[in-house]
Order: sequence, then structure tokens, then C-alpha cells
Amino acid sequence: MDSHTEAIKIIESIAPKFDQKWDAAYKSELHYNIQKVIGLLTMPYQSEQTRIIKSQVRSLSELLESAEDILSEIVKHPHYLRLLDEGYSADLNVADAQSAIAYLQDELIS
Repeated sequence: MDSHTEAIKIIESIAPKFDQKWDAAYKSELHYNIQKVIGLLTMPYQSEQTRIIKSQVRSLSELLESAEDILSEIVKHPHYLRLLDEGYSADLNVADAQSAIAYLQDELIS
């Protein structure tokens, strides 16, 4: 039975109960069944999303290259330069981050 058929069966099983009194147990059962239906109906979409995400996973070296590029842009950015002019100083700075990336890249090569 596919997920849509199973979802329809669940809905059909709870639909006649709408005439009943809405006590706590029924509300709990209804909530559970609605969550189950939502899960069944979104399952194909979630599987496709998982496939897309897995196909977009980049290698560590690609990520390190991207990080290098971003850090290069940060050090030239006017807002960052203004912060430096205003006395911004941190325990770890962009140069430290660039060094860390370089060490990681060296480890990948060796």
C-alpha cells in the first residue's frame, strides 16, 4: 500500500468520529493520526529532499576553498575595515582563520 492510500485509509477511519464528543483521549488519537497522515503524505517529498541534499554535499577541500574566498572578501569589506579603524580586536582574527584553513589544506595534501 502506498503512502497516499494509507493516509486516505487513516482519514476515512477517523472521519466518522467527528460526531463523537471530543474528549481528551479522542483528541490525542486524532492528533496522532493527523501526524501520521502528514508523515505519509510528505514522505516522498522528504526522500527527494534528502537525495538532493546528499548530491550537494561538497568535499572538504571545496569547503576550505570557499572559506578562503569568503575570508578574503571579509578583509576587504568596508564594514570590517571600519571596525578595525575603530579599534576592533579579537583573540582570534581573520588571519588566524586563514592560517587554520591553510593547515587543514596541508593535512589533506599530505
